Amino acid sequence: MGVRLQDGKASVEHDRVHILNAIREADDLDQEPLAEHPRYDDLNAMLRGRVAVGSLRAAVDGGIEDKCFAALAGSGLKVFSADFTNCEAFTPDVAEKLCDSLPITVEEVTLTGTALEALPDKLCRLTNLKRLNLRCNADLARLPNWVGELPGLMSVSTAECKKFTHLPASFGDAIGRRSITFDLCNCPLAEDSWKPSWFALGGQMFGTCHK
Repeated sequence: MGVRLQDGKASVEHDRVHILNAIREADDLDQEPLAEHPRYDDLNAMLRGRVAVGSLRAAVDGGIEDKCFAALAGSGLKVFSADFTNCEAFTPDVAEKLCDSLPITVEEVTLTGTALEALPDKLCRLTNLKRLNLRCNADLARLPNWVGELPGLMSVSTAECKKFTHLPASFGDAIGRRSITFDLCNCPLAEDSWKPSWFALGGQMFGTCHK
């Protein structure tokens, strides 16, 4: 995870100089670029985070995910997406560590194909979260109450989670404040679960609850 854009090469050296100076908003794009700059640091952190996302599945399989988690924590990423289909190494403990490493800047989480029965509570830290995609988590049965309390959440998908039976009652309060879209396709919600007014087993399972 040692990405450093200032150490990168370009096919034309003049282009490399211009790029580095443009990143730090230098007045003279032709001057010798600085070896270090806070804007370099920000971009390097973002790039390391993206490399971490791309290599995370393999890292978890190999038991070397800690470096990915460290890179994610400082990345400032807004979107996180990972699939763990048939990944036996993605245990609840690993999931908790992953969710604890996601930066507070994250606005969209996609976490699919896991064997998790419950959503890690560390995700409640992500108060900027707008979209939560949990499709195809075969053993996921319910969402905790805090999910409905996330202040900016606008979209939730548990589609194809075929053991999913309960949405939290906190969504009832949330839709009084903002519109939320739900994708509940093939989710057998129980009678005592909170449900969108339009939801019907064997009928409509996708829609938006308007405030």
